[in-house]
Amino acid sequence: MDVVKRIQSVIDDVGVSIFLTSLTSVLAFVLGTFSNIPAVKWLCLYAFPTIAWNFFYQITFFLALVVLDERRIQDNRMDYCTCITVRPKDDDDHDHDITHINGNDNNNNNAIIDVDDYIANQINRSTLPPDSNYTDVPAVPEQPRQQPHHEQSVHPADRFMAWYSKQLLRGGFQFTAVLAFVALTAISVDCATQLKQEFDFTKMVPKDSYVKGFYDTLFAHTSQGGENSMAFFRNVDQSDPSIQRQMEAYLDDLIQYGHVHKPTYFWLWDFTDFVQEKTTENSTFADLSFDEQMANFLAVEYYNELYDEDMGIDRDGKVLESRCRIHIDVDNRQSKNMITMMEDLRSISSSQPINEGLDDWKFFTYSHDYHIYE
Repeated sequence: MDVVKRIQSVIDDVGVSIFLTSLTSVLAFVLGTFSNIPAVKWLCLYAFPTIAWNFFYQITFFLALVVLDERRIQDNRMDYCTCITVRPKDDDDHDHDITHINGNDNNNNNAIIDVDDYIANQINRSTLPPDSNYTDVPAVPEQPRQQPHHEQSVHPADRFMAWYSKQLLRGGFQFTAVLAFVALTAISVDCATQLKQEFDFTKMVPKDSYVKGFYDTLFAHTSQGGENSMAFFRNVDQSDPSIQRQMEAYLDDLIQYGHVHKPTYFWLWDFTDFVQEKTTENSTFADLSFDEQMANFLAVEYYNELYDEDMGIDRDGKVLESRCRIHIDVDNRQSKNMITMMEDLRSISSSQPINEGLDDWKFFTYSHDYHIYE
C-alpha cells in the first residue's frame, strides 16, 4: 500500500483518540485560567494554546515529515544525508524459503509456497496416522475470502477524520499548514527574545492575600520597596574597644556598598554617647565595668525600647551578641536583583578581618527573606 494511503488509514483509525485526549487536556488548562492564584493562571494560559498548537502540528506538519521519511526509506537514501542513495545488501544469509511439504527439494530448492497453505498442510499432517504417506495429503481447498463487514452507520467523528485525512492531501491545505507554522516559528522566536529571568513571589499568593497588599503598598510609598535586613555580631567580646571599632568598620563597608542606607540608630553609637554623657556628669561612671554600664544604658526606657530585642544578654548581664537593623535599596520582587545583592553582601562579610579563615562568620547580614531567593 502506498505510504500516503497508509498514513490516511492510520489517521482514520486513531485520529479520534488523539483529538479527544488533546481536547480534554486543553479544556482542563482552560479551566485553570480562572484560578485566583496568578502563577497558576499564567501556567494554564501558557499550556492550553501550546497543547492545541502541538495537536495541530502533529496532524499536519509531522505527518508530512513521516511521509517524506518513509519515501526516503523506500528509495534507500541515508537518514543523515538524503542525497546519498545506498545500494541494498544481498541477503545471502536469509533463511531458506519454505519448500514443498513432501521433503523432496532436489529440484525445487527455491520453490516458494503460500504461508497459509503451509500452515494448513502442517495441521493436516499432525492429524494423520504415523504410517501415512505425507505425499497423499489432500490439497487444502482454498477458502473464499470473506468480504469485510461494513456497519450500516458510521460515527460522526469517524466521518470527520476520514474527511480530514483526505484534506491533508490537498495542495491548498498543505500550503496553509506550512504558512501557519512559518508564522508560528517567527512569533515564537520573537517572544523568546523578550523573555526575562525574574521571580515575583507575590504572584504565588492569591490576589486577595494580605501579602500582596502589603508589598503593593510598600512599593507605592517607596522608590524600590527595599529589603529590611540586619547586621549581626556574635561570638566576640563586645566590650573590647578593638572589636567595637571593627563593628563600626563593618557597617561603614556596608554603607559604602552603595545600596545600604546608614542605620538610623545603632546601639554602639548611642551607648558611646551615653557613657560620655554620664562620665561628664559623674566621673566615677567611667570606672564601672562594661556590663554595669550596659545595665544602666538599658535601664533608660527609651533605649530599652529601641535595643532590648537587639541585644543578647545572659543572666549575668554579659553581652553575648547584638545586631543592627539596616535597609537595602533593592527590588526584592526580582530574584535576580536579590541574588546579586546577597552575593555582594556576603563578599563584604567574607572580606572582614575577623571573618578570615572562618566558616562560621562572626559578622554577617541576615534576613528571613533571604530563604526565598537562595
